[in-house]
Amino acid sequence: MAAPATRRKATARADGPAHGRPRSPVRKVVAGGAAAVIVFVLALLLVTGVEVVLGEPLSGGHRGQTSLGEVLHPAR
Repeated sequence: MAAPATRRKATARADGPAHGRPRSPVRKVVAGGAAAVIVFVLALLLVTGVEVVLGEPLSGGHRGQTSLGEVLHPAR
């Protein structure tokens, strides 16, 4: 009696996709940069949202203006 044939599943390796081509270093850098930009924007939105809810900037500036607003539109 013959042993049943077994199939191997393709599993992703830590150094790249399952099809055998490793990821290029450029793609890794671009992906890391994109992730950093997304995290920065989310943090900026979180801080601005907290300042809007509180009605004052977390930086201790003028009441009624956000820290981002103070940077973009400084008092003259």
